[in-house]
Amino acid sequence: MKVTIEIIDQSHATLAILDGHLDSIHYERVEREVVAAIESTTHRSLVLDFGDVSFVSSAGLRTLINLIKRTRTRGGTVWLAAVRPPVQQVFELSGLTSLFRSTPARAEALREAGAAGPGTGPVAGVTK
Repeated sequence: MKVTIEIIDQSHATLAILDGHLDSIHYERVEREVVAAIESTTHRSLVLDFGDVSFVSSAGLRTLINLIKRTRTRGGTVWLAAVRPPVQQVFELSGLTSLFRSTPARAEALREAGAAGPGTGPVAGVTK
């Protein structure tokens, strides 16, 4: 399944809306486009809207880890929004849930990302 990415520069965060499968076929493009977006702004927070992501492979998990590390080097935090239960289960089984903040809705993630400020949350301890 194809993946689409929409990057929106918010007032206090970079928002990436993903749709489709984050898998071995698409992970490089997702990572490349999101990294380019976060490096082209002064925002430290990254909000990934996973509401329309139906599958995440190990390559997709690696992409998420790389985005967390990249955001952390900028002193920021990664927020995941609207993660579907099957994808959430993948994150839980892989032990990644401690590396990012999660909210049930995009608006909530954006609000909390703005209120949290730079370098807060569990991502601050990422050293991988």
